[in-house]
Amino acid sequence: MQSMTTLVIDDPDQWFSELPEVCAEIFSGEVVARLIARRPEYFDFDDLQWLNDAIADALGQTVESDELFLEAICRGYRSIRGYHGTRCAITSRYRQNGLIVLPPGAAIEKARKFFCSGRFPEITEAAFAVAAGRKHHIQPPKVWFTAGRRHLIKDCGHYLLYGSEQVIAIAVGITTNTRYDYRQALKLVGRPTLIVCDIPIGQIPREFLKSYTNKVLASWFEEAVTGARSFDYTGGFPATGNVGPECIISIEHPPSETINDPYAGTAWLHEIAPWQARRSA
Repeated sequence: MQSMTTLVIDDPDQWFSELPEVCAEIFSGEVVARLIARRPEYFDFDDLQWLNDAIADALGQTVESDELFLEAICRGYRSIRGYHGTRCAITSRYRQNGLIVLPPGAAIEKARKFFCSGRFPEITEAAFAVAAGRKHHIQPPKVWFTAGRRHLIKDCGHYLLYGSEQVIAIAVGITTNTRYDYRQALKLVGRPTLIVCDIPIGQIPREFLKSYTNKVLASWFEEAVTGARSFDYTGGFPATGNVGPECIISIEHPPSETINDPYAGTAWLHEIAPWQARRSA
């Protein structure tokens, strides 16, 4: 089979029609008929034994459907569509350099330049050092994506509204024992930025890729058998290394009011800061 270009996981119309060509060993009418005759209680993507049993009964083959399908996806597609959220003022650097993995300490330095620039005279270098030195349980630097645009906007809106998770954590550290919520200060610079990329399939760690292909596999058979479409787009995946500028499909700016703000519910705990008043004026 000729390799297709991109698997767009949050476009079921695309892959529902393509998958029988990608992996004919699994997507057969006999297997669907067997599942219709003996429908599983759940089309579970964490445990695909129900599908393995159906393939064995219908085709007389013993297979591990998750591994077989994953290998077929790696042969059949060159890339996976991913959505990266950030907050920035200048997007041209992405077009020029792509998405670059920041070196250790880069996020701390970025936060220092912002909070210790003189814009917030109440934040001393000592106070910043305490906040930056907390253990924030942040993942090692990588470029992360979601496979669903809506999932990013509705469930991961903090990346779009506030930017780097590590910078957010430092802002929380500064906020401790103060009157103001310094996370809100991060909205003073830039605007929500959603970067759509086609990530080469070889740059996606196998365990993350498999978590999505299992969902696709279970969802395809659920729709084929029941006529009902359901899919879980939650979760994220990293790319190994930098993602080149040639992988960027588009750079978009969703309006802030369309993005779910996970920190909005705690706004009443803090006073309106002078810089917030100036922003809203």
